[in-house]
Amino acid sequence: MATKKSNITSAAKPEDKEKLKTAESEVKATATASSSAKKAATKTTATSAKKTNSTSAKKTATAKTTSAGTKKTSSSTKSTSTGVKKTSTAKTTSAGTAKTSSSTKSTATGVKKTAPEMEKAATSEPSEITVENAATANVSESVEQAVVAEVTATVSEPQETATEFEEEKSDETPNTVPAADAETGDAVSDTQVSEEQKNIFVSESEKSDEGGFAVEEPVEKNKFKKIISRIKSWYAGKFRNKHYISRKESKRISKENMRTMRSFEKRKKRRVSPEEYTTQMRDSRNIVEFENLHTYFYTDAGVVKAVNGVSFDIPQSSTVGVVGESGCGKSVTSLSLMQLVQAPQGQIADGSIRFKSLDYKLDGSGKPIPIWEYELDENGNEALDENGNKKILTRAKTDKKGNVVLDKFGNPIMENVQKTGSSGVLLFEMEEKAYDIAKMPVRDMNKIRGRQISMIFQEPMTSLNPVLTIGNQLDEVSLLHLPGATKQIAKAKSLEMLNLVGIAMPERVYKSYPHELSGGMRQRVMIAMALACNPRLIIADEPTTALDVTIQAQVLDLLRDIKHKIDGSIMLITHDLGVIAEMADFVVVMYAGRIVEMGTVQEIFDNPLHPYTVGLQKSKPSMNSEGERLFNIPGNVPNPINMPEYCYFRERCSRSCEACAQKFPDMVSVSPTHKVACYLYGKEGTNGKQ
Repeated sequence: MATKKSNITSAAKPEDKEKLKTAESEVKATATASSSAKKAATKTTATSAKKTNSTSAKKTATAKTTSAGTKKTSSSTKSTSTGVKKTSTAKTTSAGTAKTSSSTKSTATGVKKTAPEMEKAATSEPSEITVENAATANVSESVEQAVVAEVTATVSEPQETATEFEEEKSDETPNTVPAADAETGDAVSDTQVSEEQKNIFVSESEKSDEGGFAVEEPVEKNKFKKIISRIKSWYAGKFRNKHYISRKESKRISKENMRTMRSFEKRKKRRVSPEEYTTQMRDSRNIVEFENLHTYFYTDAGVVKAVNGVSFDIPQSSTVGVVGESGCGKSVTSLSLMQLVQAPQGQIADGSIRFKSLDYKLDGSGKPIPIWEYELDENGNEALDENGNKKILTRAKTDKKGNVVLDKFGNPIMENVQKTGSSGVLLFEMEEKAYDIAKMPVRDMNKIRGRQISMIFQEPMTSLNPVLTIGNQLDEVSLLHLPGATKQIAKAKSLEMLNLVGIAMPERVYKSYPHELSGGMRQRVMIAMALACNPRLIIADEPTTALDVTIQAQVLDLLRDIKHKIDGSIMLITHDLGVIAEMADFVVVMYAGRIVEMGTVQEIFDNPLHPYTVGLQKSKPSMNSEGERLFNIPGNVPNPINMPEYCYFRERCSRSCEACAQKFPDMVSVSPTHKVACYLYGKEGTNGKQ
C-alpha cells in the first residue's frame, strides 16, 4: 500500500491496462445506478430511521455505506503495486471491507446523517485515484468480479430496507392516548411537540469516543412521549375543576355579556314619552310594589343572580323591614328601586317596580303650575272679580337686592304672589302618578330619585364629601329638586332640617366639615339630607351599623318620629332582628336572592315557619341563655353564579324532605298577611298545612 507512484507505473503491463479500463467503466456504471436508486430510497428511509431504535438504523446505514466502502476497496486495490500477489490484494480488499463494516457500525449506532449528506457520499468519486493510476494496478479478474457483484447487491438493498423499516415502525409505535390541551381540552398530537423538546430525553449515544467508535446507548423517545402525555393530562385536569373556567370560556362569556349590557344601557338612555312607563298600582294603599324583580351582575365568570324573583309591597305610612344575612340581596333590592345598581355590569333584567309618585302638575309649556295667593274681602273670604273668578294677590317685583323694579314710565312692575311653605319654599300644584321604575330612562329618573325617594346609607363618612361643608351639601339638595329655590331658601331649608333631626347649634354645624363631627352627628346630617325634599319613601340601609348602642336608640327614635311628621314610608334594611322588632310593621326575610317568608312583625317573631327564619332567631344572643353555645346555621350559601333549581336552603336545612329536591317552592299563604316558601307548609309537604 505504501509503494511509490513511479514504481507502480514502471511495472505495469499493456494487457493489464486494458483489463483495468474495462473494469473501471463497469464500476462507474454500477455506481451511477446505485446512486439513482439511493435517491429514491433515501426519502423514505431518512424519516423512518429517526423514529426507530438502533437495530433498524444499522440496516439502513449498511445499505447506504456499502457503495462508499466498495469504492474505497476498489481504490485500494488499484493502488497496489504490480509486484504484490493476489493474496495480498485479497487481504487488502478484506481489510477495506472490515473497515467499511466498522464505519457502518459507527454510523448505525449514533451518527445522524441527513438525506443530502448520504446522497453526496454515495455519488462522490475518489479524488486521489486517477485512471492512470488504476491502469498501473495489477488486479485479478476474480477481484473485479467480486467488486461488481458487491456493488450490484447494493442497488437492490435500499428498497428491501425501506420495507423492513415500515414494518418495524408499525410494530414499535406506542399505542398512547394523545395529551389534552390545558385550555380547550382538545387532543394534542405528538407532531406539535418541538424537536428541541424531544431531544431532551435522547441519550448521549450520538457522542463518539476518542477512537472514533460510537458509544451505544438506548434512545428513550417512547418514554419521553409518555411523560409529556402525563404532564399535559395533569395540567388539563387541574383546570377542569368546577371552580375554574378556561380562558376561552371566559372570553365567550365576556362577549355575550357585552352584547347584553349594551342593549340594557341603550334602553336606559332612550328618549320616550312618560306614557311608556306610566302604569297603575295593584293596590292604591301601597307606595311601592315589587313584582318578580330580577337584578343580575354580568361578570367574566358568569351571571350573578343577586335578586332572583322578588315580590313584596310597601304600604303607605308604614315601615317594612328587610332582614337576612350578608349577601342575600337586601341592598341590591333597594338600589334597584333607585336605579343605582353599578352599571354596566349590574342591570335590572326583568320584573317591575311600581311607585306611586306625587309629581308636579305641568301646564301646556311643560312648566309646573304654581299655587297663587288670593285677595281676601272684609269678611276674610276670597274676593271675586267681575267675571266671578278669584282675584290673585299681586305685589311689586323686586330684584335680588330687594329694590323695586320699575318700567320705562317709572311705575313699579307688578307680579302675582305665589304661596310658600315652610322656610319659604314655593308651592306648586301636585298630582299622583304611578311609574314603573324598571322601565324609566335615566333622564326621567332624576325627578324621582332624591326628591320622592331618598336613601340613608350605613356609613355616612363615605357618603359625605370631605372637602365641602355640611351647608353646601345640604343646600345642593334643595337647589336641584325644588323649583324656584334660591340660595336663601335653600339655606333656610337646611337649617330647618338640622333642627328637625335634633342637632344643637345648627348654624355652627352648617359651616363645619364632615371630619369635624362625630359619627352620630354625621348620621343625623344624612337623615336631614334625606328629609330635605319631603320624600314619600325613605330607604334606610343599615343606618345604625356604625353607631354605638346609645346613638342607635336615638337614631331609631328619630326615624320613628319623622315617619309620622312627613306621613311617609320607610324601607328598613338590617340584619339585626332587634331593630326589626322595634321599628318594623311588616317583615320580609330574604335568602340567596329570594324571599322565603314575609308577614307582620308579630307573625314572624311569634310564629316563624321557615327553617331559615327559625335559625336566624336562634342565632340571636339572649339574656336567658346561660352557658349555652350560640346557635350557628351549618353550611354555606350556594354560589350565586350557578344556583340550583331546587330549594336553596335544602343543603343547610335540618327538616328537608324529598320534595325539597324539586323546583324552588312557591309562596304559600298561611294567613292573609303571612306567606312562606317551603314544602313543609304546602300541599306537597310531608308535615305541611295549607
